[in-house]
Amino acid sequence: MVKTITIADDVYEELVRMKGNKSFSELLREMIKEKRGNLDVLLKLAKVVDADRLEKVSKEIEKEFEKWKEYLTQA
Repeated sequence: MVKTITIADDVYEELVRMKGNKSFSELLREMIKEKRGNLDVLLKLAKVVDADRLEKVSKEIEKEFEKWKEYLTQA
């Protein structure tokens, strides 16, 4: 099934630049998988580190994700 989404022109241009020879679906799938990957890492860490360390790592990942989102929305 195909869906249509609306995005800003600058976001479209950035996605075009990022995707190379991939389809938009392939690019977005990879991006979603990367985000899930971070959650998997956190869940694994939760089993081997103390709560304070886990909180620190979680905040670091969130900061990096915010930087990534800002990068994607730059004009």
